Amino acid sequence: MRHKSLLYHWYAQRAITDETMPQALESVTHASFAQWLRFLNQLLLGSSVLCFGSSLICFIAYNWHYLTRLSKLALLEAIWLVLMIVPLALLKYVSHHPAVKHAVSWSSLLTAIATGGVLAYIGQAYQQGADDWQLFAAWSVLSLPWIWLGRSDWHIGLLALLLNLSLFLWFQVNDWPLFQQWFPDETFSCLLWWQVLLNLVLHLTLLFLNRRKPVCWAGAKFSEALAGLAMWVFMLIVIADAIFTGNFLLEQGNRHFLWSWSQSFWWLISVVLLVTYWNRNCLYGLALLMFAQIVYSQMWLLRWLNSSQLETYGYLLMSASSVGMSVAVSLWLLKLQRRFEEQP
Repeated sequence: MRHKSLLYHWYAQRAITDETMPQALESVTHASFAQWLRFLNQLLLGSSVLCFGSSLICFIAYNWHYLTRLSKLALLEAIWLVLMIVPLALLKYVSHHPAVKHAVSWSSLLTAIATGGVLAYIGQAYQQGADDWQLFAAWSVLSLPWIWLGRSDWHIGLLALLLNLSLFLWFQVNDWPLFQQWFPDETFSCLLWWQVLLNLVLHLTLLFLNRRKPVCWAGAKFSEALAGLAMWVFMLIVIADAIFTGNFLLEQGNRHFLWSWSQSFWWLISVVLLVTYWNRNCLYGLALLMFAQIVYSQMWLLRWLNSSQLETYGYLLMSASSVGMSVAVSLWLLKLQRRFEEQP
């Protein structure tokens, strides 16, 4: 920003001409005029879609009390039908006008969101005794064509959110009979492990799709990383609950079985992801894996310090080990980054 301000100051002083200004900006920002134009086109297109969606919400909300139940349903379904037609109609212009591709992505996202609104009203106005998880599950299924059509971080993020909510609400109502038999008092831990498995499948699916040739989901790199981060967060929560609740190494019964099963699952996922990240040259995945292992080791160290009643010197040891392992992992990742960049 300081360099750009200096350039604009020189431009105002006529030290830089109109002809050389684009080249000067490109040398400072490392972005060409065409790249800035594409960015502004996407920004304006996304803003217009958000404004259009907001206007639809305001229109429906203003006239909501003046409509009958059937009229409300007809209005929502008419809007939903129009939103479904727009991205399909724009598809034939994608090859002629590349900018239309972003319009298809944003309109398909708006269609996927509107699908949930229509389902929510149908469930509210024509109650059939369905559970909440069925709404989000149906929303996920009906949104799949529009998510496949858009293939961006927003679409995948919406799908991941709906799937996690569906699983969470389903577990609140039904649990899992097999886990009720094995772990009768561990509903929370079992739910977290299923959340881990769901995000693991989503993460690995995006990882393979984004590294295929040709790339199928090039616009979903952030969602790929976010799914991996959510998986590690859920897994660290359930492992922390296992480490800091009771003396599992000595206890027997269901709790001890859950502890053994959780540890096996932790190391199995870690090994599988280590091999996958290494073969795919996935640097951020290796970073997530290694720093998750640091947190895991620090939780064990903290438990040992609490049981040994070590205070000042113990926490100093914990801080020093945490900093040392973080520095070592960071240096190793920098070395891997140079190695991955040198590979063809």
